[in-house]
Amino acid sequence: METKQKENKINKDELSDIIDTDTKPVKIDFDKTSDEKIGDDVRILVKSLVFGKLLVKLKDGSVYQFNRAGEAQEMTMRELREIKGNQQNFFKNQWLFILGVSESNTTKCDATPADVYKALGVDKFFRSYIDPTSFGDVCSFKPSEIEMRTKLISPQAKGNLIIALRSYIEKGVMTDLKLIGVWEKHLGCELLGKRK
Repeated sequence: METKQKENKINKDELSDIIDTDTKPVKIDFDKTSDEKIGDDVRILVKSLVFGKLLVKLKDGSVYQFNRAGEAQEMTMRELREIKGNQQNFFKNQWLFILGVSESNTTKCDATPADVYKALGVDKFFRSYIDPTSFGDVCSFKPSEIEMRTKLISPQAKGNLIIALRSYIEKGVMTDLKLIGVWEKHLGCELLGKRK
């Protein structure tokens, strides 16, 4: 029997010290992709899903530093292709998340986030992702959806999700004990600490 989750009304400022709350959640529809050609110089908005610092070092010596989960920066498609080729774990472990084509591009590109994932050949890693920076999504999953999604994410993505959930619980913004219990069961961990 499915339990209906309560909608959590959270003031985003309550979470601003642990995640970048200015980045809006993105829904990706992999059933609706186009054959849009994405040039190497097209700027793509990318956010970190890592709770903590994330450094991305490229061959040319440039470094992108994300200081907290949800922080977004622009990278070129060329840079994303390099990361896919040399450091695929950034995608496989869902550390980097494509938000879409940046509005700062001088040439028009109508590619969606799904188109970018497809062009990079990493869409398979995001077909069942969980965005730990999207508190509303994390708290709205049904138990069956939690079970299905947690089976499909990498161990590193699970570890990051555990950190996110513990942060939400510690901040007092995730309080539904049934929901917490479902997450614990499917992540194989204790989120609330030892209970008697």
